[in-house]
Amino acid sequence: METLRYVVSRFLQSLFALLCIITITFFLARLAPGGPFLDEKAVPEHLIEQMKRNYGFDKPLPVQYGLYLGRLIQGDLGPSLGNKGFTVNEVIAEGFPVSFMLGISGLVIALLIGIPVGVFAAAKRNTMIDYLAKSFPVRLMAVFTDENGNPRSEPMSDEQGAPVLCRSALVARDRMIEQLCALPPIATALDAIIE
Repeated sequence: METLRYVVSRFLQSLFALLCIITITFFLARLAPGGPFLDEKAVPEHLIEQMKRNYGFDKPLPVQYGLYLGRLIQGDLGPSLGNKGFTVNEVIAEGFPVSFMLGISGLVIALLIGIPVGVFAAAKRNTMIDYLAKSFPVRLMAVFTDENGNPRSEPMSDEQGAPVLCRSALVARDRMIEQLCALPPIATALDAIIE
């Protein structure tokens, strides 16, 4: 029951986030200076007004937004303003196979690299590489001021209590470990005495 509640909660949060993104994008595009019908060439004003009527840009902004959401729910993304004579759905469908193949290729490459690296990391547990990986600070810290006005920091955690990691620190750590592993071995003191 707890899992179902969690999944439903995450799904509703995702829908809300998607609605916020759609709303912000819609209003930013509509309120931006210029317009889709302004070219470098001078277009007669009556043609611009006719195009606005055809695309529904002559209606008040809240009405445009309602119509946009209604079409969006039905899967209709409307006519393409950049590719005259095509709908946005047609433009997306034309490029989808290439994008899909690119995404699948990226996933395959990530799996081909990620699985062996994960197996290697598991096999090298409690070795020098494992200790090096754990010795670099990669956790994000929350900086705040306590009740006495003193600056403080504490490790950040997400809602489930898992540590929040810094991606750039992880990349820097991995790069440093690769460089350290590529160094030639250092002769020990005993080797120096024997030689």
